[in-house]
Amino acid sequence: MNAFDEKNNPTIEVIPWLFHEQQFVDSVLNSEEKIDVIIPLLHSNQLWIQNLKSYYREIPIGKLLIGDAGAIDGSIESLKDFPRVQIFDHKGVSTLGKSIALLIEQVESPLFVYLQSDVALPPGWLKLMKRDLSNFDWIGSPMHLCVLADYRNDFREHRPLAGAQLGRTSAFHGVSKEMDDDYIYRQEDFVFANYVQKNGFKVGNSAHTYHLHQLMRRKTKGEENNIQSIDIRVESSPLERARVDESQMKGMLKYTSPSYGLARKEVMSLVRITLNRDPKLILSYLDFARNNAPDWVVIIKRSVYRGILSILRSKIKSAIPLLRTSQIHVLVKSIFS
Repeated sequence: MNAFDEKNNPTIEVIPWLFHEQQFVDSVLNSEEKIDVIIPLLHSNQLWIQNLKSYYREIPIGKLLIGDAGAIDGSIESLKDFPRVQIFDHKGVSTLGKSIALLIEQVESPLFVYLQSDVALPPGWLKLMKRDLSNFDWIGSPMHLCVLADYRNDFREHRPLAGAQLGRTSAFHGVSKEMDDDYIYRQEDFVFANYVQKNGFKVGNSAHTYHLHQLMRRKTKGEENNIQSIDIRVESSPLERARVDESQMKGMLKYTSPSYGLARKEVMSLVRITLNRDPKLILSYLDFARNNAPDWVVIIKRSVYRGILSILRSKIKSAIPLLRTSQIHVLVKSIFS
């Protein structure tokens, strides 16, 4: 059984599979093993029922342990149709980590699975994960992102809108004689808009409707849409961003060690981000580290030093706002004086 094909893509067609109506299969009925599953739950999504079915199909679930953090989207109510569910009231628990820790304490099976509610498990997941039990005691499976979010992509200031267009046939009179079979491919929106304007007609965009443009994997003789990454930027308030940044940094400092290489890299990255967003926060992070995690102090200082050198190098190419530059100067004096 393989989860990936020769091009390292999933062997299933992911998007159709996610939305295909699945029959409920309770795999514990055909298994001598029982594995408890924990899910901290604040919210789910429209695929929650499908996701749950994939858990029961792939894992012989002994108990499904849910930490209800105050879900208001119907996620908890949906669980009434599934067997062996235990729901714990975590509305008074402030953080995800504490909820997970409390759920782990309820586990009774030798092995357990931690899942997030917006995850689906592909065929053979548990069997393939078990292949690594001889090498590891805590095993992660790589994330294969399914971006199921719609958003406006209005690029009218940069190029004509394409994908679903309406036009007067008369505006394209003689078009095939003008267009050779050579180079027109993904710039056809420019080419045809230019052709219409050249013939004395007008080009514009509708403000009354839209079209749904789909980016999906496909089998084709041309480009296969082997997507490498998608950059999604979520709008959030400065206050919320500051809260998340502070929680992320302090959680890393308090609960991880610099000896764990991935944690060290993450903290160094967070320092660089903080230098660009609000350098003054570095001093509060240093105080926090001195009081709670002194091993991190030298790492933070080293990261600040490297970050400032990087900023000073980039300053030559792009100006840094005067205020932020002065903040960094104060920060340097505070840390290294």
